[in-house]
Amino acid sequence: MAVCVFCEIIAGRAEAGIVHDDERVVAILDHRPATVGHVLVIPRAHMAGLADARRRDRRGDLASGTTRVGRAARVRTPL
Repeated sequence: MAVCVFCEIIAGRAEAGIVHDDERVVAILDHRPATVGHVLVIPRAHMAGLADARRRDRRGDLASGTTRVGRAARVRTPL
């Protein structure tokens, strides 16, 4: 099985610019950002893709983590 880079980041075995970390998700700066402030919100529980987020609680974890990071970015980024 291939090593999941996101699982490695969550386990602390790979470096990442962590901008948010809680019991359900971790948000990291993308190493090849599409735009300024591009952040990836990844679940602590391994998922191969969004299809694995069928459970309502996992979708909720991703949605609330993304909302939290987005609000923080808007507050800190001048327009």
